[in-house]
Amino acid sequence: MAAKLCILVLFFVFTTTVSLASSPAAWSSTKTPSSAALIRSYCENAVYPRLCCKVFRKHTEIIHPTGTTELTQLTTVVTVNRLRGLSKRVSALTHNATRSKDAKALKGCMVALGEAAKEARRSAAKLAGLESTTAKPESESSVTKAQAYMSKALTKEDLCADELAEMDDGPAKSDASRRVRQVKQLTANSLSLIHGLATAE
Repeated sequence: MAAKLCILVLFFVFTTTVSLASSPAAWSSTKTPSSAALIRSYCENAVYPRLCCKVFRKHTEIIHPTGTTELTQLTTVVTVNRLRGLSKRVSALTHNATRSKDAKALKGCMVALGEAAKEARRSAAKLAGLESTTAKPESESSVTKAQAYMSKALTKEDLCADELAEMDDGPAKSDASRRVRQVKQLTANSLSLIHGLATAE
């Protein structure tokens, strides 16, 4: 199972053409009570537990019943995928902006999101190869680096939000700001769950 998820993580970290939402169809596993219980217990440690449970319910077919490492790997992949989608949306808003002030703010946000996605990819890549058999020193090093990268991603998202605050009120600002808030919640969850791996005995 760990090997399969490792492949999935790498696939979504380094490609842009496939949506994560459609990937569970390729797996034959089905949801079990044990996996549902694991998700509920695991998500208690997230900053936004309800959002955490919602994300994992959508991808439960590929969740190992006892795999907290696999769950953390998956949450970083979801974050990367959402950041990419958000970057595309902000790019479209930038091209359609009619005010130079708004275009400048959106462009600044887009740059920050690109940097956030890069840091999130680095975080996911650090976790991708982890398995229960990974040596502890190697595991600790990978998790620590993954945590640092995801923290940087969240900082970049904050910069994007600051840029959007400079826009005039309107549909474009509302749309972009709402989407950024949602992605920030996902990233905050990823960071808190990676921290859980770092502090696990």
